[in-house]
Amino acid sequence: QAKRAQSLQNIETFWAEQAENLVWNRHWNKTLEWNPPFAKWFTGGLLNASINCLDKHINSEIKNKAAIIWEGENGENITITYYQLYQKVNQFSNALQNLGVRKGDRVTIYLPMVPELPIAILACSR
Repeated sequence: QAKRAQSLQNIETFWAEQAENLVWNRHWNKTLEWNPPFAKWFTGGLLNASINCLDKHINSEIKNKAAIIWEGENGENITITYYQLYQKVNQFSNALQNLGVRKGDRVTIYLPMVPELPIAILACSR
């Protein structure tokens, strides 16, 4: 309740404080540009989803905790830790680079909801 009240009291300050928990490649210059009905958050900022989802956790206590818990339709269960996910994402990212995929290229991913899907998405963001 306290966090909610704080977020409503000063929305820009609250979200700027939350954003400091992320790893930024380039820090934003404005938290919020509000031109109703459009909002632009963290303008000028640049971050990488893969770094924020994985890299920042590799040297922390959650490294060996579950990042993905998946249950297939046939009852198969797979648990992937943050460290295992980090390894798989880097492996897939390296494979894409070896195939000639470069920054700015488009990659199509056509997969069902399987653990390989977030691996592919995060690898592309590397």
